[in-house]
Amino acid sequence: QVEDRGSVSKFSTVLLGDLGASLGDEDDLGTVTNALPVQLEPLDFSHDNIEKNLKIAVDALKKHGFVVLQLPQESVEAAEHAEDAWRGFFHGHEKGVKGLKTNTSLPFDHLPLADAGYTMQNAREHFHVVLAASQQQEWPDALRHITEPLISILEKLCRQLLRALPQGDSMETVWLAEAERTGDVSVFDIFNYFPGSALAMAAHTDPGLFTAKFMSKTPGLELLDGNGDWLAIEELGSSAEVVVFAADVLERWTQGAVPSCRHRVRAPSQARLSLVYEMRVLQEGLSLDDLRFVEKRKQLLKSTRIS
Repeated sequence: QVEDRGSVSKFSTVLLGDLGASLGDEDDLGTVTNALPVQLEPLDFSHDNIEKNLKIAVDALKKHGFVVLQLPQESVEAAEHAEDAWRGFFHGHEKGVKGLKTNTSLPFDHLPLADAGYTMQNAREHFHVVLAASQQQEWPDALRHITEPLISILEKLCRQLLRALPQGDSMETVWLAEAERTGDVSVFDIFNYFPGSALAMAAHTDPGLFTAKFMSKTPGLELLDGNGDWLAIEELGSSAEVVVFAADVLERWTQGAVPSCRHRVRAPSQARLSLVYEMRVLQEGLSLDDLRFVEKRKQLLKSTRIS
């Protein structure tokens, strides 16, 4: 299935990472630094300050592969509401929620739904949503309606950052066209990490365009800075801040101008909840020019049928 999707991510994390595989190299076990570079101090992305800080955010993505943002209070409250609801789910007993609703049909073929819903893994338990099939998937009671506002907030944020990049409007157009053609294969993951003393997820990069999440109240996420330092980002920030980092497709589409951010998860000292949005396309191995060609061909075929 990885091969069918054209994944060229270094560790094929599109499936293996979703399924909780521990990926990475021994030399990724470097110690962390607890000093956040000045240029990575959280940027104010409240309503009146987005435009003035977009260029700074883009510069941080190019240099470091990630950026830390402060969103409006209503966004923070939406995240807290979703976190409280999912914490209740993981502490409860309704964990057999998996797969698609009975007698449902999917709007798109070839959606990667192998691990849709709840799974138990070595270092964590996990609820996985593929957005194109969100309405067809089984959800715990009421959690879909509580979670969807947060998904919308993080998707909007990623699209703002994408448009601000060189050729950003073109990249967003291609992403939207691919979502229409194949279904939006962006995912939303809710992870509940178990306490431990080692790595819960070894170092890897993500397969899409962007990964975005509010900082977890219990630290664990560590990012490899463009300078070669591992940063314990959640020890340096607060749960009211969002970290957005670049993934493999974005590095490819920008021809390396924005590096894919290598990251890992340290086993927490207590249970750690993490709600994560990943902006993805299905055909990850195709270049931006390839996908433009696919869209032009689709439009040509459409106009030919009309005429």
